[in-house]
Amino acid sequence: DLFVAWSEEDGGKWICYEGCSFWTTVDLYVSRRSGGTWTDVNYDDRLSVLDGIFTNAVSSSLATSPDGGIFLAWQEYTGLFQYANVYVWTWTEVNGWNAKGPNDGLLNAYEGESSSQNPVVKANGQDSYILWSENNGSDSLLHVRKWDDAVDSGSWVGLSNEEESLLL
Repeated sequence: DLFVAWSEEDGGKWICYEGCSFWTTVDLYVSRRSGGTWTDVNYDDRLSVLDGIFTNAVSSSLATSPDGGIFLAWQEYTGLFQYANVYVWTWTEVNGWNAKGPNDGLLNAYEGESSSQNPVVKANGQDSYILWSENNGSDSLLHVRKWDDAVDSGSWVGLSNEEESLLL
């Protein structure tokens, strides 16, 4: 099977609250090619953790998981595009879409306000990895994590079971 993920704007709409502004919403979509046919594998028509008119799901990365499904990571801006978060979800034929980790699959190392960006997921045999960058306004980090089913019913852990981050 072949999977593809892409972001698509909705064409925009006028939002009026203490004045009016024109906003576009960017949602994430996934399709699968199997047996010569394309089919959607979206969650509730589109993938987005944040509901509402201000979603902006971009910079997706996709990898085949060891169970024949996929890992999908993406960057999604919060609220009025103030901060970016990175989310990881998985999809299988049997289980559909599921967040990979706590908090809807949210991966942010800093507590509070920070922007996480540029996720990359990779699968290597039975192991799955994610890499992403994060900035809290004063420090920038590059994170690397490995999925471990044995830790807390599944968790992203550092490569040596410690948190792995590089200060940039």
